[in-house]
Amino acid sequence: MAIWAGSPKELWLKPSKTLPGRWKSGPPVILSQTDYGYHIIQVLGHEKRQLTSDELATAQKAAYQQYITDAKTELGTKKYDVWAQVVPAEPTIPAANRIDTSATASPN
Repeated sequence: MAIWAGSPKELWLKPSKTLPGRWKSGPPVILSQTDYGYHIIQVLGHEKRQLTSDELATAQKAAYQQYITDAKTELGTKKYDVWAQVVPAEPTIPAANRIDTSATASPN
């Protein structure tokens, strides 16, 4: 999909044929054929930007999740949900520990 900075989505083109490569000199170019004709896309440069705090947090969470997933796979860990068979769906309070809430408090 051909995009450029600040371009509205309705102007994006989906290429039917894309031919990446290098011409005689300069940076890489992409020759793309769409229903609208041929498009030559040339990358003139890249910009390195600081991540926002939200982007950094998202990237850190994703990296951590990937690390955990890879570690589990490497170690061959298995998940056993034994607790689900032992823990009751509705907890009960033993009679000795219950507080009588049937009596209403008298106003002073």
